[in-house]
Amino acid sequence: MKTSRQDKASPIVRKRVEYPDAGVLEDFPEARNPVVAVEWPLAELPGLSAEDGEGLGQCGLTTTTQLRQQAATKKAQQLLAERLRVRVESVQKWVALAELSSVPSVGCQYCGLLLHAGVASVGQLAQMPLHRLHQQILRVQVAMMQRRDLCPGVEDVGRWIAEAKVLATRAR
Repeated sequence: MKTSRQDKASPIVRKRVEYPDAGVLEDFPEARNPVVAVEWPLAELPGLSAEDGEGLGQCGLTTTTQLRQQAATKKAQQLLAERLRVRVESVQKWVALAELSSVPSVGCQYCGLLLHAGVASVGQLAQMPLHRLHQQILRVQVAMMQRRDLCPGVEDVGRWIAEAKVLATRAR
């Protein structure tokens, strides 16, 4: 049985985040537990080559939180891209993946799928209607893997949205 990269690694830091009342949480009572933003080693991000990970490490960036903080603005992303000698679009993709992976139930396992489905931030995920997002994810999953059965369930996607709402509210 093939194991995913997420099976091999675990988040390295958890930060407690209080949650406000959010309507979607009523539909997913298990999301009522305090939501914790998750930080991952950059090596766990999908689509990040070993060479690019090494370059980020030489810049002092080893975790998703460090990347998000150091590349928080367009100017900072441009400077990082120049320093690494990569396209700024690559840095923007890594930052989006790092942000999406901070949602506990998304992690590094599903952040790439969300990005391919057109979701680039926790705030955007928090605003997505559940059934529309699930349909987008299903289309991407079928197009990429030709396997409908590997698509996360509506309950999973609902949990992602509920947790994103909590994190997005806290970030304001």
